[in-house]
Amino acid sequence: MIDFEKAIEGVALRLGTLPEQKPKNLFDILGVRNKETINSKILGYFLDVNETHGLQSLFFDSLKTIIEEKSYSSTEFLECFNGEFKVINEDTTNFAENETKKRIDISLMGNDKWGIIIENKLYHDVVNPLKAYWEHTQKTCGDSIIGVLLTLFNLDLQDDKLEIDVKGRKVTYLNITHKEWVEEIQKQLNIGEVQNLEGLLYLKEYIKTIQSHYNSKMEESTYNALAFSITKHRKEIEEIQHKIAQTTKFIDQQINEAFAIFGYEKKGNWYTNIDAIYPVYFYVTNATEILMQNKLWFTLEVRNEINKKLRENNSQKAIEPYFQPITAMYKNVCVGNQSGKNHTHITIATIENAINENNDFKTVLIEILGNCFMGEKGLVKETENFIQSHNLL
Repeated sequence: MIDFEKAIEGVALRLGTLPEQKPKNLFDILGVRNKETINSKILGYFLDVNETHGLQSLFFDSLKTIIEEKSYSSTEFLECFNGEFKVINEDTTNFAENETKKRIDISLMGNDKWGIIIENKLYHDVVNPLKAYWEHTQKTCGDSIIGVLLTLFNLDLQDDKLEIDVKGRKVTYLNITHKEWVEEIQKQLNIGEVQNLEGLLYLKEYIKTIQSHYNSKMEESTYNALAFSITKHRKEIEEIQHKIAQTTKFIDQQINEAFAIFGYEKKGNWYTNIDAIYPVYFYVTNATEILMQNKLWFTLEVRNEINKKLRENNSQKAIEPYFQPITAMYKNVCVGNQSGKNHTHITIATIENAINENNDFKTVLIEILGNCFMGEKGLVKETENFIQSHNLL
């Protein structure tokens, strides 16, 4: 047995630990964390300086900083992208030469005839009609256009730039990751200047959502390593699983034998004495839970016609005042607190560390049944007295 314990400990140590479960953010709760259209609308909200978020041009300034740092174009060209602009989500490519019904995720259209195209990607590949986006924007902005491929992970492009041909001329889309943008936003954010607390809250939730995508990617590698480790040690794990299954059957048998000593047998999921004048029932937690948590709990309850009459007479309210003084005498027993259509708990017994080196499991169960529930002063007899005194049968 000592060798088996060492085997369990050895396998557990070699398997490593699971990633810590992160608390859900607002977008997780709403089920929209991976939806690009929702993400684009949120970005559009933060990019719009006329919105009520109170962050002014934080998102736009951060985006421009990254574009400049990645040397998208000449300083003279980039200086044109200033002044007032409007934000358009899902702008239809009406002015493209061919693909006239495609939609641009986010368009920033400057009053001075400049445009920034943002193709927003989370988990999908970039297969969109970038040429059509550019042609459509050219109708308004001429050649004063910046194209951005916003992705979760770097596309491994040379200098982060993708060149495409538009009307015989090479134009460039710049790859920027969500992580890069969020980090630049955090650098430029001056909380003291923000008066709108709701705007800060929305920003915090958005940043947490973006960060969660990267955490998920890190967790993938952890789970892949764990999967490999499990397959590597599958024989030892199978042996452990087999012994757990056999021990679970053993515990079930021990429970059956313990109740049989007092004349109870299992009917469905309950133990009952079918010859009793006032039938009561014991429900015992399953053997797997007992083994995994080393905790035994079971209920003494009434069911069927007795429970029906109990509820019709509203007698469940009398259970606590009747049984509270009795259960107070026992260390591991308390009054039940659940009553439904099919059953009502009278008492609940709980034993922590039911499986230990000093006592075998069946002995522990027999002792609590014998000391607390059976005999002329036990809780079964008191339940029968309660049934009789309230005319429940």
